[in-house]
Amino acid sequence: MASSKRSAVMMNLRERLSNDCSLAALGRRALSVIAAALFLLAGGGSTAPLLATPTPERVAPSLPPRRIEATATPEPGAPSAWMGVIFGPESRYLSNRFHAPPEGRVLVLAVIPDQPADRAGLRVGDWVMAINGRPVRDTADVILPVRTSSPGKVFRLRIVREGEEREVNVRVATRPGDADQRFFEHLGDRIRADDQDVIAYFLRAGMWPDGEVQSALADYSRAIQLAPEFEAAYEQRARLYLLLEEYENVVRDASRALELDPSRRGAYMWRATAYVSLGRNDEAIADSTQALAMEREPLAYALRGQAYLQRAQEGDLPRAVEDESAALALAPEYPFPYYIRGLAYAQMGKVNEAIFDLRQHTYLTPFSQSAILARQRLQRLTWQRR
Repeated sequence: MASSKRSAVMMNLRERLSNDCSLAALGRRALSVIAAALFLLAGGGSTAPLLATPTPERVAPSLPPRRIEATATPEPGAPSAWMGVIFGPESRYLSNRFHAPPEGRVLVLAVIPDQPADRAGLRVGDWVMAINGRPVRDTADVILPVRTSSPGKVFRLRIVREGEEREVNVRVATRPGDADQRFFEHLGDRIRADDQDVIAYFLRAGMWPDGEVQSALADYSRAIQLAPEFEAAYEQRARLYLLLEEYENVVRDASRALELDPSRRGAYMWRATAYVSLGRNDEAIADSTQALAMEREPLAYALRGQAYLQRAQEGDLPRAVEDESAALALAPEYPFPYYIRGLAYAQMGKVNEAIFDLRQHTYLTPFSQSAILARQRLQRLTWQRR
């Protein structure tokens, strides 16, 4: 993929955080597209979800490197507007703590001092119910209009504060180049002022740069210590443990998140990935199936297809092919399903199909570990076809 496209693809995956971003930064409607990007379309060995296989071509799992790019503009030259606010993800803990109104979806969790939202009077704990007269269903309904506007535009927000409805007009400003750093420093200031600030720890955990995974883990752990019912913190800590290949910890945290809120799709995804890596294929199939019942998304198909391949009971290889094909129908440039489907075809004796898929995989991600293994298998298959 071109570097500009890859930059745009990775822009939101840090799952994070500006007015222009939150843990569910572009919301549920954008998540399926992002999923085809966040783990999927980046294409290299360091960014695709390279998981274990039942053959000698074993590939270690990985997640995208953690780095905050969410305040970057979507494309070069695009308008650059912001409010200077962090909106929160859907969370039972947050809904209970901040007394969510009916249909409350978008919660203000941080406001940078002396920025547009602060000057307009927006406060932590406000629930945004509508923007410019349009009801909001998720953070995307607030974020996307702002991101695609120009500095100086006024947005009319209908909010609920402590049970009372009111209106706030926010005139957006130019997003500063150091927006991420401002958010990070603001959260640090909050923690220094109050070391019991659960929300600040939780938000800051999502903003540590590359190489600071342990710092992020410490912040999530502190948030969990202060609020043991905070299911989103368990879910996000599970993701970091997955990055570190600590699969038993992934299972533990994802399971706890699901105990607290069985509707957390991300927890099913992280736990399914860990189960695949641990060879616990029946459990991986169950979790990815549950995730797919919530949303058809490429990574869930890819995980379930790999679990079928690893289990390889009667009928499992065709199921693996079916799932990887479904993943590719949603994300044609996702390299990893070609790899898994190619291995399944090889085990089924469909040599030509296997060769095509493995070649496609190496074309899309030529320098990944799986591409090296795919080339080794290709040599054997090509010799076999002769």
